[in-house]
Amino acid sequence: MVPDSNPSHAGPQWRGVRFLAVAIGGSVAFLVLANTVPLDLQNAVLGAVVSVILACLIVPTPHQSTAPNPPLGGPADQQALADHPSLQVAANKLTRLLAEFASQSDEILQEAAVAKLAAVQEDVRHLAQGQLVFSATEAWRATYEQLLRSLDLHRYQSVAWLRNEDYWQDIPGRQSMQLNFDLLQQGVPIERILILCDFFWPFGAERPAADICDWIDEQYFRGMSIALVRESALEGEPDLLCDFGIYGNRATGLLELDEQCRTTRFTFDFSPEALRLAEDRWKRLALYAIPYGNLLDPGTRRS
Repeated sequence: MVPDSNPSHAGPQWRGVRFLAVAIGGSVAFLVLANTVPLDLQNAVLGAVVSVILACLIVPTPHQSTAPNPPLGGPADQQALADHPSLQVAANKLTRLLAEFASQSDEILQEAAVAKLAAVQEDVRHLAQGQLVFSATEAWRATYEQLLRSLDLHRYQSVAWLRNEDYWQDIPGRQSMQLNFDLLQQGVPIERILILCDFFWPFGAERPAADICDWIDEQYFRGMSIALVRESALEGEPDLLCDFGIYGNRATGLLELDEQCRTTRFTFDFSPEALRLAEDRWKRLALYAIPYGNLLDPGTRRS
């Protein structure tokens, strides 16, 4: 290995005379400021010094310019944003707003802001991975409707895990079901697998309970491809016990509910890997599924 000819990299910086001189001089200067100028001015000076330090740490020096991973905000990042003008506008606006917020000095407000910004960063991290996450809200139905109404949707596959009789019976649920019926009329095929617990489909019973059958009949006789799976049949594959949808070749959706069938989380995932995993899960689940038409009397089956 060729020795580094630059003496400034010969050892840790804290051992250098210049480093010690700057550190001691800066400490003395701040001690003088602390006793001679108002607190607001002290904060301003401290902010300026911290900004300079961050700039020295973040902005690459000439010998760092060939690093494989450019710093955030470098040419590659700027070009990526420039290719998407709407994202560039959003990024510029966020930067301006954060700069405005920097003038706020209340510690409680700052701590709350840091917590909120951490949550926003988590949301953006999901978006960067191709995921759109909704927590404890029914707002996901807007994206659900947008996906189902997209012109390139040629098939919709859905798995519904019924855990109580209120499943999709509220107003938003009925509206979403009506959207399904509209798609059927437009010629979009819908396949649905229903996972039923033994309470709704007792072992040995030919068909599920009457009130559940009414809900299933409406979907079946309107043209949906319906199949049923007993929950107990999936004891050996618990990962199949979930509500999910496959929106053609575009995205998947995973619905998480509490015991009262209220949404706790809904995740749309647009990544190819998520589609592959969802399709694999669908195929495995279909092995346990019984076509609903097979449970009906021959004279009442859909033609």
